[in-house]
Amino acid sequence: MFCRITKDGLALLDGLDRPIRDSEENALGGLSLKQLTQLVSLLDRARNGLHAALARRADNNQEAT
Repeated sequence: MFCRITKDGLALLDGLDRPIRDSEENALGGLSLKQLTQLVSLLDRARNGLHAALARRADNNQEAT
């Protein structure tokens, strides 16, 4: 199956770039570089923990069947 985005779809996406960048700046603009680095590190740890929990759950489900 092949999917293609239309010209209208591309125009819609193009119009979203600026509002998304602005919202990121508004949400994170008050953080220092050190704080941003800490945030990224914490988010990485949370993501890794979530992946590990999901893997354990999948393993437990396979053992139960």
